[in-house]
Amino acid sequence: MTTISWIALRALLERRGSSKKTALVRYLSHSGQEAIEAALVPDRDPFSYDLSIPDRIKAVHYSWMIPFLERLPEKDRVWVLSSLGSLQAAKLQLHFGMKHGLKRLNFHPKQFLQRFIYHWLISTQKGFIPREYLPTHPLNIILELSKSGIQHLVDFLGLHDLSIELKKVVKTEQFQKVKLGLSKQQCGYLKQLCEKREPVPFARLNLDGWDGNQTKLKNMLHHRGFNRLGKALFGCHPALMWHITRRLDIGRTKILRKFFTDINNEKAHESLKTQVINLVPFIRKHYE
Repeated sequence: MTTISWIALRALLERRGSSKKTALVRYLSHSGQEAIEAALVPDRDPFSYDLSIPDRIKAVHYSWMIPFLERLPEKDRVWVLSSLGSLQAAKLQLHFGMKHGLKRLNFHPKQFLQRFIYHWLISTQKGFIPREYLPTHPLNIILELSKSGIQHLVDFLGLHDLSIELKKVVKTEQFQKVKLGLSKQQCGYLKQLCEKREPVPFARLNLDGWDGNQTKLKNMLHHRGFNRLGKALFGCHPALMWHITRRLDIGRTKILRKFFTDINNEKAHESLKTQVINLVPFIRKHYE
């Protein structure tokens, strides 16, 4: 049996209650009983999810499909893109500069192509686990966000570094330049952060040498936010990292993986996870 099969069997046994589970497990071999006990425990009943193959593909950023499509002639790309959602298909058409229009597919050809695409996407992850089978982890909550939501999460995490820097900046004009590049929600969150001590300080942003370019500031905050997110995620199940990165484009995934390192401080690690957990509901409310 596969890893997913053991997780599914354990979930089914858990439904029966502890006494019935114990009675049923006795019918398994010794190795089977060990496998059941070692099986990961999902966040919730995996059979309560209602995620179709199109739903799973829709959650993947279109850039991850480019390597697969690059190997196909345009006439075959048309058929594959015709099985995707309109937004993904439009992005990929633009990327490849396709001249041919999409096809109208019947149910069975469309379903076949969608399954083919999905299995290609997950084949890159050794020991892949679908979202509903992911083991319990506090940062599974990130999967409630879209690509745009995760980007906003990253930007808000970057404000933690900015709050440290602003406490060291004395020039009023620097404060005003910073505010110009932030949204109303970001300014409000930054104000809250400036009123308390940041538990996880990293190297300074050095705004003293900043020329006021808003794009540069946003890029700095984006990288600092990815630094916090990457270190918060360190130690999570590889499949959770896979699901999060597939919501992002390949470029941002490279940045996140660069910062996916051990902070070597359990207290700081917990603080980073808490910052992420506290921000997700806020992002969902204001940006999703």
